[in-house]
Amino acid sequence: MVGLGRPAAAVAASPDLALASAHQTYPAFVLVAGLLLGGLVADDDGLFEAAGSGLARIAPSGYALFAARR
Repeated sequence: MVGLGRPAAAVAASPDLALASAHQTYPAFVLVAGLLLGGLVADDDGLFEAAGSGLARIAPSGYALFAARR
């Protein structure tokens, strides 16, 4: 609860500017949260493990995977 003092003071001092600031950061926050949730779902479905296994079968070595990334 200690960290809520400054945001509360900012809202009290200038509610319009505080609201404008919240509107600016909200879409970025929602995007990142959505990407993280999508990653959790993909991980639960085994998508990353399947992709990694497929790449491991194709590449002759880890060095080849690293070089192919460039």
